[in-house]
Amino acid sequence: TTTTTTTTTTTTTTTTTTTTTPPPTTTTTTTATTTAASTTTTPAPPTTTTTTTTAELRVVLQVMDTETDQRIMVLDGSPVPLSLVENKVVSFQAVPVGVMESSVESAALESADSVGNSHSQNENRRPFSFFGDSRGDFVRGTTLSAGTTYTLKTRFFSENRQAGDELLNQVLSFTVQ
Repeated sequence: TTTTTTTTTTTTTTTTTTTTTPPPTTTTTTTATTTAASTTTTPAPPTTTTTTTTAELRVVLQVMDTETDQRIMVLDGSPVPLSLVENKVVSFQAVPVGVMESSVESAALESADSVGNSHSQNENRRPFSFFGDSRGDFVRGTTLSAGTTYTLKTRFFSENRQAGDELLNQVLSFTVQ
């Protein structure tokens, strides 16, 4: 919505010049009329739309210690302290969370780092592990290095073998410091 305001200004200027000389006296009066039109366009105030939604499905990504099968930390994109992962072989677990979490039947998981390493894993049952598992025992993994950026891509599907509807497609990156 735009508001337009038009203002018309009329200015009348009267100039009187009196010249006195020995007789005769001459008086000159000049009247000028000026009409000016100006248009001011004022943009409509910004519209703020707030949409509140409840996440039907999201993923919680966890760093897992493959030796103990225990969670080291939850990833949120913040830097991972080297002290938590130093000298450990880790894996990542993708946990579906939300109203639709029970609809997730399979996952396609990808990990990559900034030095060129990558790994893909398809999982058809929980836990959805980026490097595989044997009935919840995280059997493989990777070591994390300081200064390296890692990217995890998670895709959840409604059917086994990464079929059916893609319910979620999310990428998260983090750096080890």
